[in-house]
Amino acid sequence: MPSCDVGQVRFGVLNAGNYGVSQSRKRTFIWAAAPGNYLPSWP
Repeated sequence: MPSCDVGQVRFGVLNAGNYGVSQSRKRTFIWAAAPGNYLPSWP
């Protein structure tokens, strides 16, 4: 996970078909948090 003085950034790709959706589509998610804030883990 990259980090720097301005906060944290995390990204990942989910396949929607693994989460109850009838279609197999990839989705990209990007999380960002300011310094001192909690960044949740990847599902």
